[in-house]
Amino acid sequence: MEPPELGARIPKILSVAKEISFTFVQALRDVVADFQDTQTNPLLSLLKDRTGSLDTEKLQPIADLVQRLNSDIESLEDVEKIRSDIRQTIKDAAGETYSPAGMWIRSGVPSEAEKLFQSLRLFVGETDDGYEGAIHESSLGGANLIYLTLKLLHFRYQTAKQACANFLVIEEPEAHIHTHIQKTLFDRLSYPDTQVIYSTHSAHISEVSNIENVNVLGRVGGQCEAYQPANRLPTDQIRGLQRYLDAVRSNLLFAKSVLMVEGDAEEILIPAIVKEVLGLSLDELGISLVNIGSTGFENVAVIFHDARIRKHCAIITDLDAIFFDTTPETSDPDKVKNAKAKAIGSAKAGLARQLRLNEFSKDNNWLSVHYAPHTFEVDFVDGGNVREIVDALPDF
Repeated sequence: MEPPELGARIPKILSVAKEISFTFVQALRDVVADFQDTQTNPLLSLLKDRTGSLDTEKLQPIADLVQRLNSDIESLEDVEKIRSDIRQTIKDAAGETYSPAGMWIRSGVPSEAEKLFQSLRLFVGETDDGYEGAIHESSLGGANLIYLTLKLLHFRYQTAKQACANFLVIEEPEAHIHTHIQKTLFDRLSYPDTQVIYSTHSAHISEVSNIENVNVLGRVGGQCEAYQPANRLPTDQIRGLQRYLDAVRSNLLFAKSVLMVEGDAEEILIPAIVKEVLGLSLDELGISLVNIGSTGFENVAVIFHDARIRKHCAIITDLDAIFFDTTPETSDPDKVKNAKAKAIGSAKAGLARQLRLNEFSKDNNWLSVHYAPHTFEVDFVDGGNVREIVDALPDF
């Protein structure tokens, strides 16, 4: 006897199909057609998985009832009369030689066990009015959610068989599904002893995904590379990165290259400037502009590295150099004193930030840092845009 805690001996002949549970959810493009196809109908697959195989003995009484029902329908007086009239009309029109030898009107209700199962349909009520509609009457999002649900239930039935390994593979699940459903569904998508793999372009799904389990695919020439954003990062940096990658910032995972800025002014004006100068938008160039909302660039830019994501990232920040006389004067009112002290402090912080970012990006071919001498707003005005700023101000 072998102790159960050590597991069971693997048989010499192993059936991969029986010992490995694999469920594939393909991209949600036309689930209505899948429901109508007996080969891809997830409801039919569920019924077969649940029962193991069709028990023809149990279904035979139902099949007998269906046969009697079909016979009763076909023997209706009106049906017989129409059949006779059709035959006579054909003979009158084409003659006896070219008329069919026989003709019947049959009921289409299937009586075979397999076809009886195939005739089952799922009906869904999306509102509170009590109406139950077929899948093709549902919204695209509703139909896709039902399809995903059935495939997940199919996976649960598969894992109940206690296979050696369980795989759940989902391709582009975000199609036509509301963003709240995307985030809720994939935040909860967790099964014990299961490898769950899904491919997506959804920033909402990536937002709720653990960054340690994310692989980013990139094309380099004619090849494809896989990057792991959290590779070789310490736990505290991974936690910080996870907090920063919300739905807005996580779009950088899908970009060809990234531009990081400090605040709202850069986020609003830089895309317009690029469009005006180059004639192309950042989206057309495949560049994601990410507003960090502070000067903590390192928290996110750490993922652009030879060991992690090998894509180019440019950081634009301010040196906050002083652009007016900050010499203290005894006659300065408190407001002016505070402004001078703040400017001096900002300039010191700007120089410290420059030293920090230069050290951070040193020897990293994927990162480059660019400094505005003062602030974005001041340098924008100093670049010959006084009239544009004045025209944008309200009249008093």
